[in-house]
Amino acid sequence: MSRAALAAAYDMEGAFNEALLSLSRDVRLPAVLAAADRILEPYGGLGAYGLADQVSNRFINYEIEGLRTTSAGVTPIFLAVAAFLLYLVISRIVQSERKQIGIIKAFGYSDFEVGGHYLKLIVTIAAGGALAGCLLGIAAGRALIDVYLDFFKFPFLVLQLDPGSLVTGLMVSVGAASAGGLLILRRIFALSPVSAMRPPSSPDYSRTGTINKTLNAILD
Repeated sequence: MSRAALAAAYDMEGAFNEALLSLSRDVRLPAVLAAADRILEPYGGLGAYGLADQVSNRFINYEIEGLRTTSAGVTPIFLAVAAFLLYLVISRIVQSERKQIGIIKAFGYSDFEVGGHYLKLIVTIAAGGALAGCLLGIAAGRALIDVYLDFFKFPFLVLQLDPGSLVTGLMVSVGAASAGGLLILRRIFALSPVSAMRPPSSPDYSRTGTINKTLNAILD
């Protein structure tokens, strides 16, 4: 439909229903709003308002705030899960190579040399996962831009990568994932060559009897 036909259909020939003003940085918003109300009042102006009160701007701000909240809340959970999974993997590896660790220590290798081998493995796994996460994050950001362009009707939207944020993300991811592996290194340091070459002792469940008796006494 042409502009003339649309104006005739809404009985707004030669009129407009919205005016957008661009302000420079040194202009005071209240003064501009007061002047706009004074000029448009004879023509049925309903009141001027700033960018913060625009509905479209609020939608965008709420979306950005939601993304910020999600990133702050979900990221620690993923880091904790990554540290836990890495702890399980390295723990299984150390348990299966228990005899080899004892033999290496018996040949004179220090705890730091043996632990350094597993620390390199931990850092390699963590760095690989962090790098893959950064690449997937960039791909997800590009896909999200297409969604925003379609939903918010932006004329254009550019994805800008911050090298500092990428480096910080890599360091935090590697540090969090490696934290789970540090507990394994303590176990390696505590192993003597003799105890490492023996099968691991069975878990001690002697205290569970006391706990069961206490619970039974409380529940009864």
